[in-house]
Amino acid sequence: MLRKAMLTVALVAAATQANAQGPIFGDFGMPAWSRMFKYFEARFGQVAKDEQVLVLPTATNAAWDNPIKTLRLTEMYKWGDWMPSQAWQYAPNSGKRVSEGYQFFLNHAWIAAVEANGTISNDLKTALKRANEELQFTRAEYAGVMDDAEKAYEDHVRNTPRPERLSKYAFFKKFAWDADIAAKKMRLGMASKKIGDITKQLTDPDIEMLSRAQQRFDNPKQKIILPPTPEVLNDKDRWQSYYISLIDKDIYDFLSERNPQAQSIQESSSRSEVFEQRWSASVSVSFLGLFRAGGGSAEQVKREQHIRTNTTKIDISFENIDTFNIVRGEWFDENVIARFAPKLKSEAWNSILGKNGQLELIPKSVLVGRGMSFAIYADSQSLDYLYEHFHASADAGFFVGWWRIGGGADYSSTKEQTEVYKYADRIVFRDLSGRGKVLGLLAKNYGASTPKPAFVNAILAAQPTAAIQADLKKFEQAWQKSDVLNKNRLDAAILQDVQTDILATNGSVQ
Repeated sequence: MLRKAMLTVALVAAATQANAQGPIFGDFGMPAWSRMFKYFEARFGQVAKDEQVLVLPTATNAAWDNPIKTLRLTEMYKWGDWMPSQAWQYAPNSGKRVSEGYQFFLNHAWIAAVEANGTISNDLKTALKRANEELQFTRAEYAGVMDDAEKAYEDHVRNTPRPERLSKYAFFKKFAWDADIAAKKMRLGMASKKIGDITKQLTDPDIEMLSRAQQRFDNPKQKIILPPTPEVLNDKDRWQSYYISLIDKDIYDFLSERNPQAQSIQESSSRSEVFEQRWSASVSVSFLGLFRAGGGSAEQVKREQHIRTNTTKIDISFENIDTFNIVRGEWFDENVIARFAPKLKSEAWNSILGKNGQLELIPKSVLVGRGMSFAIYADSQSLDYLYEHFHASADAGFFVGWWRIGGGADYSSTKEQTEVYKYADRIVFRDLSGRGKVLGLLAKNYGASTPKPAFVNAILAAQPTAAIQADLKKFEQAWQKSDVLNKNRLDAAILQDVQTDILATNGSVQ
């Protein structure tokens, strides 16, 4: 009986030790990331199969609380139009914008809708295609001249002392950019009107819907002039035009309201099925660590490993946490995408909705938290290490998940904005900045729910492989050696002499 009791105690102790050693923070903290993803998914509500949660690598300020209205609008635009890359952590793709992808989509949706209509004549189909081609060309032409004019003015600003610098209006006037822009804008308006006039002859609701969507997209009132960076806020001549993208709800109400929420990360908390299936193998960033960059001494590395090994639980709480929806102008219509995405051709589907497509991920909402605190439960030595590190060397930075204190420009909170208390079983860090922090983003991925059209190679479907090979053989036989050399009396020896002369003159055959 005594032996049985001793065995039971040993098993309990072993289980306790295993829990303390923790699969929670092993393997870069993948189990902890999974549990955090679960919490984020719950905060975003019922996440659909074609929606995707992305966690920010560093919780950043929800900077649309700026007292300057223009900078608030600039920050909102970035969250709405900058398209994230396909990854487990949020990172905007510098080369992709939702507005550009949506324009690309409208063009291909129009082509598919016209070709699919079986009630209109071939002549009218041809007229519709030509009108759309003209619209795409004039739109690209207008955008191109605007870009060229902006670049020319930026060159003028860089190379001209301020007292001698022209305003943008005067610069465009002096070098006739204004006339060129006005002409291109008029051509775009005429092309847009032509499509509207042709579609009036039809009763096709799809083509009519796409025609209205094109007109709204080309409406200049759907754009807003904003500074590309805060540094040019006071130089309005350097502001640029962007499609309107806003964020709903009042950020100031959020900053003043209290709605406490908490999450515990421990062995018993549930994991995210989506994360386990899609992202677990991609985790390369530790969930818990002391050093942001450059590593540390052997003793510091040893201490960090000790903390990870002996941390048993992390409690995270917020004074307020909520989702903010991204709201775009009338230039963007998600109903148009939902209706016409299934009608795209295979090639267009790949380039728009497929991997690295023009509209692969569309930002939908952001998760914002305020007044965050996290309590780390561990052994006394780990708590001592953390407390000492915070007070003595927090400039090196440390982090818990996406929350980073100090250690460079990409921090969530500075040492001065952080309150710390050490208890017998835990150490508690609390953000005192008062700012809202963006924690994660929810994006729409239409490619996950829209069936990909089957790709049919028309040539292969038309005739068997043997017949194709026979045709190719006949075609190759028709490639007779040109007799132009004989006609010009240039044999191989003469050609060699010519090449030798060229080499002697230029050093290579041009």
